[in-house]
Amino acid sequence: MITVFHLPKMGLTMDEATVTRWLKEPGDAVAEGEAVLEVETDKAVLEVESPVSGYLRLQMAESGERVALGAAMATFSSSPDEAISPDGAASEPATTPTKERVAPQSRPRDALPTAPVDGNRFKASPSIRRRAREYGIDLTEIAGTGPHGRIRMHDLEQALLARRSEETPAAPRGTVQAMSRARLATARRMVESARDIPQFTLRRKVDLGGAVRLRALVNPSLERSGITLSVTDFLLQAIAEGLMAHPAMRSALVGTLDAGRVAVAETANLGLAVEGKGGLLVPVLEHMESLSLVETARMRREAVAMARDGKLSGKFMQAASFTLSNLGPFDVDEFHALVNPGEAGILAVGRVQEETISLPQGPVQRQSLVLTFTFDHRLVDGADGARFAASVADALQSDSWRLV
Repeated sequence: MITVFHLPKMGLTMDEATVTRWLKEPGDAVAEGEAVLEVETDKAVLEVESPVSGYLRLQMAESGERVALGAAMATFSSSPDEAISPDGAASEPATTPTKERVAPQSRPRDALPTAPVDGNRFKASPSIRRRAREYGIDLTEIAGTGPHGRIRMHDLEQALLARRSEETPAAPRGTVQAMSRARLATARRMVESARDIPQFTLRRKVDLGGAVRLRALVNPSLERSGITLSVTDFLLQAIAEGLMAHPAMRSALVGTLDAGRVAVAETANLGLAVEGKGGLLVPVLEHMESLSLVETARMRREAVAMARDGKLSGKFMQAASFTLSNLGPFDVDEFHALVNPGEAGILAVGRVQEETISLPQGPVQRQSLVLTFTFDHRLVDGADGARFAASVADALQSDSWRLV
């Protein structure tokens, strides 16, 4: 039995992925649920599992190739000698061993076809065809270097570089290199944010002394169990309380703006901006309204570790209503962040600062933090944003925390 496997959806925002490496080779036996390749999405590097038990026969995407959601990735068979055609479909029994047809010996580059395969047809995945249309490149003019003359993403990129070198005689300064998937995804989202979302910003300064003192008091005891509270944990709990008190902050547009419909999430799902290996990643922490500070710290630590390693699990790749971006560890005083498309707002914070304020009884030292809120004005008005900001500020300055 022949099974053609297609790239599954592995995240709400995923519409394509890049093949990073194959973990199995043609002819290898595989078990159902066993990882056969790794792909990189806009958020993480993920393992793709075999849907069946049997034998991997064809790899239908090359390492480094970008493939669209639902694209054919591999062909599996129930027996190692079952005959299949080069496109992965079942075929009539052949006189030569199947393994030789599936994995032919490599040919010199100058022996590869320089004309369309099968007359006016060429072999390329749907994602490469789409990219070629975007670039305005005729695939019939490209010599494919993949198996059976298949056009790989590398071939398309080389053709694009050749065309650009002809159009622009002057060589680019510096080394030209491809953007990482995470960097490219962030760039696209931020362009969409700046172009399509009307945004406004509010600032509040809070006295974080109470939270800082509580953190210093309990951390020595918590460290014995491997948990350490950070300022981020207090911020996450305060934002979650604000989200539950203000439903507009949990809303998102449904369809086009003209449709005039919004969906309001029932729980406080918070994105947390993290610097990953290839760029910015935003793991999503779910059900924050029900978590204690200790539980928040444990979840935050797990999410940050996976994001920095570039391998987020599915539980951190859901939809968020709001995001926190904390640049305090980089000694930033304050900054303004753009709203992530699909969310109602984002909170940007810098470092906790020591300042002196004048009171009737004399000067007093306090530890302050500037909160910079940015909202999607299609979903949130100024008064709504101000009330939400006040709720978050009040929670941060209170002595009431869900510690454990």
